[in-house]
Amino acid sequence: MSRHLIQVRCPCCGRSLEIDTRTGKARAHTAKDGGLDALLDQQRNESDRLTELFDGARGAERDRENELDDLVREAKEKSKQDKDKPRSPFDLE
Repeated sequence: MSRHLIQVRCPCCGRSLEIDTRTGKARAHTAKDGGLDALLDQQRNESDRLTELFDGARGAERDRENELDDLVREAKEKSKQDKDKPRSPFDLE
């Protein structure tokens, strides 16, 4: 390796950087992970995580829909039992 090149590891991403000390620019970088296989595994894990989140949200929406249906049904029954005439907004003036 030349005297004008140094190798450092990035603290954020863990990549190995080759820096030219004369120009101050990075010449090359290498990834710390295992390449394509690691990326595919990461993508599968992310896909599974998102599927679980979506299924959970769908179940929560289904439960919320059932709760709202029950509330509407209860309101209908209560309105059938109430024999008073509804007030007109024009009567309030």
